Formats: sequence, C-alpha cells, structure tokens
Amino acid sequence: MSASTLLRDYFQERAGASGLELHFPAASLAMDNAEMMAYLLWLKLEAGAKAEPFDIEANLR
Repeated sequence: MSASTLLRDYFQERAGASGLELHFPAASLAMDNAEMMAYLLWLKLEAGAKAEPFDIEANLR
C-alpha cells in the first residue's frame, strides 16, 4: 500500500486537512503487496514447492 503514489497523496491530503502529520517510508523501501507475494511464490517454486489444492469457503460475516 505504501508504494502507491495515489494512496500516499490521498492520505497525506486527508491528514493535512485534519491537522495531522503523516509519515511514509521512502518510496525505495516500499513495495506493493502483490509484488511481495509474487516474489515469495517465485522463491518457493525455485526451492521445489509444488502447488497444492486450494479449498476455501468465503464468509463475510
């Protein structure tokens, strides 16, 4: 989330309007969650991990 310029700008604007000071990590230190998950998957596959059946029941209660 913190890698998103759009979200950074939005939250910075909202914080400023509320009189709050907001801090984000340097953009070079921030990653997108999807990017992190893809990297983790790549590492697991390189280490020989095999795909397993995926079974889930969503519950929004």
